[in-house]
Amino acid sequence: MRTDKTDRLGNVGFVGTSLTRIHENQSIPSGGSAETAHAQELPMTVPIRYVTIQRFTEESGYTENAIRTKIRDGIWRYGRVWVKAPDGRNLIDVEGYNT
Repeated sequence: MRTDKTDRLGNVGFVGTSLTRIHENQSIPSGGSAETAHAQELPMTVPIRYVTIQRFTEESGYTENAIRTKIRDGIWRYGRVWVKAPDGRNLIDVEGYNT
């Protein structure tokens, strides 16, 4: 199992593949790891900037047809709300959509 040290603030570290937070009032015992400090496991969520149209439909409620129409009609600007991926697919820029 992979165990990394916590950051210089001492509150976040990686244990295996899960993100772990050490409570402020807890410390890692000498020679121990974040696992032995009764760490609270947090779900690993990473914000993704570009998503496929199919994934965006699941999150936004727009239909695929509505998204493709907005792209085709120029309502959503290229480079701001959507981009063309190297494999030719259209990707929605979530940050651009939210601004």
